[in-house]
Amino acid sequence: MAKRFLFLFITLLGASFIVFMIIHLLPGDPARILAGPEATQQEVEALRHRLGLDKPLVVQYAEFMARILRGDFGKSIVTGKPISALIEYRFVNTLKLSIVGILLSMIIGIPLGILAALHRNSRIDQLVMGFAVIGVSTPIFVIAIFLMLVFSVKLHLLPATSVTGEITLRHLILPGLALALYGAAPIARMTRASMVEVLGKEYIKVAFSFGLPRRIVIYKYALKNALIPVVTVTGLIFGYMLAGAVITETVFSYPGLGRLLIDAIFSRDYPLIQIGILFIAATFALVNTAVDILYMVIDPRLRSPRGETA
Repeated sequence: MAKRFLFLFITLLGASFIVFMIIHLLPGDPARILAGPEATQQEVEALRHRLGLDKPLVVQYAEFMARILRGDFGKSIVTGKPISALIEYRFVNTLKLSIVGILLSMIIGIPLGILAALHRNSRIDQLVMGFAVIGVSTPIFVIAIFLMLVFSVKLHLLPATSVTGEITLRHLILPGLALALYGAAPIARMTRASMVEVLGKEYIKVAFSFGLPRRIVIYKYALKNALIPVVTVTGLIFGYMLAGAVITETVFSYPGLGRLLIDAIFSRDYPLIQIGILFIAATFALVNTAVDILYMVIDPRLRSPRGETA
């Protein structure tokens, strides 16, 4: 476990350096953007000095990391608001959306994958895999626009956006369903592939030969052993959702972390971009670590290097 957290720290350190350097390669001068087109060169240089943008990149990075280690995330150079407060509010919204999206993805994807595996090479299998192919192939903005047109524009059942900025369950349904349809496809495919492999194992055939009820064999023995690759895919999808479903949030004008970063990139808000992307990297890494821990809960043999229960 200690090695996992050490690797997590090294990963985040490397991500912070890469992000910092890439951000400063973006075209455009944030000081010029903030000062406005009518500002003189002297005013722009004074603003650059006040923001610390005239220092060498190595010095800027060292100061940036020193502030992070002190828990000081700084302020947005555009709005002047604390970055921690901005990210906290937007991340909570993204977390709500991601939880709805991943739960719906699992509710749709796992049963469909099991159904396809139990009816392998049948018409049901073909229909489920057809759905999976369409889900993987269709861009998520197409799914989002289609849902908006049907349920908001045509049927007037659900709001497409939040005018007041208040997020209720009704505002989560359409963007959550868009994420779910996009995420359910790979989950269904992985569940089907893993279940087909497990159902062909000898111990499953022996369990059936002993006369155990079909439901118990499938859900207690087969599904449990088929879950590890499914958990991997689900964890990755959830990580991407938490990282900010940029396209979905943009289509639905949803005030999440993805939209916050898009706005920050357009305004060249360096501190907000750096902290935001570093926060995303940390979130994704933590999700992967949680998936590794979940492996050991599902299969205790993975707790020891030799595959034996410790």
